[in-house]
Amino acid sequence: MDPLPDFIQEAMRVVKLAEKRGLILRVMGACAVKLHCPKCRHLHKQLGRDLTDIDFVSYSRFEPAIEKFFKDLGYKPREYIFKDWARR
Repeated sequence: MDPLPDFIQEAMRVVKLAEKRGLILRVMGACAVKLHCPKCRHLHKQLGRDLTDIDFVSYSRFEPAIEKFFKDLGYKPREYIFKDWARR
């Protein structure tokens, strides 16, 4: 399945699919601000900030399943990011 072109819609799609697999996955960063603070969405435009990625966070106990989950969705892992942050 191809990712949705809108970052917010894609973030919500991924979280819902993760929930269906019993995984806890949460949106972080700029996408989270847009999702949870709709009154502040105008700030991104005023600051000239476009969304360029989606940040997710979860518990370390889900690491193997989440890695497989994203691969199943067609995402290609950036091992240096995933593994580094998964250990912190």
